[in-house]
Order: sequence, then C-alpha cells, then structure tokens
Amino acid sequence: MALHATTAVYPDLTKRQERSAFIFGVILVYLVGMLARASAFPNPLVGVAFSLLVDSFVLVLVLANRQLAQWVERRIHGAALTAYLLANASVSAGIVILFTILLGQAIPALATPWQAHHGAQFVYFAYLFIAWSVAGRWLAARQAASNDQLRAVTAENAMIVAEMQQLRMQLDPHFLFNALNMIAVDIHDRPRRATQLLRELSQYLRYSLDTADLAFVPVALEVAGMRAFLRVQQMRFGSTLKSRIVVEGSMRGRRIPTFLMQPLIENATKHGVPGPDGVLSVTIAVTAERDALAIVVRNDGDLTSRQTALPGTSTGLPNVTKRLRLHYPGRHAMTLEQLGDQVVTTLRLQGEPC
Repeated sequence: MALHATTAVYPDLTKRQERSAFIFGVILVYLVGMLARASAFPNPLVGVAFSLLVDSFVLVLVLANRQLAQWVERRIHGAALTAYLLANASVSAGIVILFTILLGQAIPALATPWQAHHGAQFVYFAYLFIAWSVAGRWLAARQAASNDQLRAVTAENAMIVAEMQQLRMQLDPHFLFNALNMIAVDIHDRPRRATQLLRELSQYLRYSLDTADLAFVPVALEVAGMRAFLRVQQMRFGSTLKSRIVVEGSMRGRRIPTFLMQPLIENATKHGVPGPDGVLSVTIAVTAERDALAIVVRNDGDLTSRQTALPGTSTGLPNVTKRLRLHYPGRHAMTLEQLGDQVVTTLRLQGEPC
C-alpha cells in the first residue's frame, strides 16, 4: 500500500500552487500597470517602458519585504504586526515614488504625467504593497494549514500501516497451539501423521513468512496458503471436516490483499456447525462477476450463533471490513447471510487494490 507517497507529493503540490499564485500576481501587476501608463503617456511605448522599470523595482521591494516580514512575524503578532505591515507599505510606497522622481530626472522622457499627484501615487503603491502583504500572509497561513494537514495525514498513514501489518499477519494462537499439541501427542504414537502435520504447518508458516513484506499477492498464491491452512485443520478434525476450494482460471493472477481470505475461512471452521451427519462442510469459491472478483465462503451453521461469537475473535469479519475500506475504498461489498442450513459470506472486489 503506497501510503508513504503522500508525504512526498503533498508538499510539492503546495509549493507549486504558491508559486503559481505568485506568478499570477506578478503578471497581473505588470498588465494593469502597462495598460494604465500606456494610456497616460503621450507615447504608449514610453509608458510601457516606464511601467516595466517601475513595476520591476516594486517587485524587488515586494520580495525584500516578504523576507523581512517572515523575520518580523516570528517576533510580533496581532495588532503590532498589522501596524508594521501598514507602516512598511507606506514606507515602500514612498520609496517607489522617490524612484519615479529620480527616474524622470535621469531620463526626462520617462517623467511620469502623475508626477504632480504624489498623493494618488502614494495611495496606489501603498494599496499594492498592502495587497501583496495580505496575499503573502494568506499563502503563509495556507502553507501552515497544509503542513498541519500533512502531519495529520502522515500520522494517520503510519497508524494505518501499523494496523495493516497487525491485521494481515494475525495468526490465531489457538490454531498454532492446537497444531503443535497434536504433533506432540502424535509424535510417539503416530509419527507418520505427526510428520505430515508438521509438514503442512511448516508450509502454512512459510507462506506467512514469504508474504510478510507483501501487501498484495496473486489469488493463486493466497489460495495455496489457504489450502495449507485447511489441510492442517483437516488433520485436526479428521473426517468431521470436509473442505474444498474452487478458483476460476482467469482469477488466479488477480491481486488481492495478503491473508484477506484467512479470516473468512477461519471463522467458517471455528463457528460452523456440523450437519446431521456430523460433518462440517466448508466451500470456498473465487470467481469473476463481470469486472469484479467474488470470494464466496459457505459453511454449515447458524448465522445467529456465529454473530454472537464474532466480537470476541481477533481475526473475524470486522477486520476484513477494515481492510476492504483501506484497499478498496468505495469499490467493495461484503454480505453475510443465512441460506438454508448454510452461512454464506460473499466479498465482491472492484478493480485493483490500493
């Protein structure tokens, strides 16, 4: 499950958005300035040249003020910070007006037609610097909120990964202890049976270890692990358990979360009720339903008694539900129903797991 990718993509996305907003603001200032000054100067080209020089100087001040504001914001807050931003905008507007005066004196052709209206120029440039300050603070606040969200997402991802490891690798201790106890009992009286049971248990544990670092496996590999699990159970219960797994050929290579099927099969063998002949029948089918993968587990039993037992099981259906929400968000369905004398659990999985 590629949850860690969020931590790499999210900051880059935020920086790109901030950079795009800044570039858009720069272009807007240049366009507005050039349109206004081209119409004010007798020669529109002179007005455009004047605008490019002045607004480039404004941009330099904006960038300098931005760095200074970041330093100031770490030291003052609230009304004091607001007063600083207003004072900074006023001083910056005065500096720009002084620059336009000096520019007109150095190059008479660039003398601004508004040179006698310093008050109007002051209002315009002060407003421009205040707008940049407000936009900068908004972007900074947005960045802080994004960082908080990123930290929350990172923490949630870490929790999900830890939970996933716990859910997918849970092994019922009673299953392991019972198998080992059977081996200990049979090793003297029935050594051949004990050896076979040990071989089946080893194969199941090998599957557990081989897939420890795999979030998803092909259906064929998952089924092989489940067959080993059922063979151990078969040796435990003998003729009182009858199991069968059927897999549609086209589904053998389809990826599913590791150990997704085990809780279904384990609940079927643990909570199933043998039929009148004293045999518990468990059947697992993996088939294709249009573009979905269907996993159907049937066992003899009573749904009511089984439901009361679920809250106490560590690898029951509630854990399957959690994993489905994580791996198939909005693309899964699970049903648990009583059909005659059988309990039927059905999973329908759309698309690839994530």
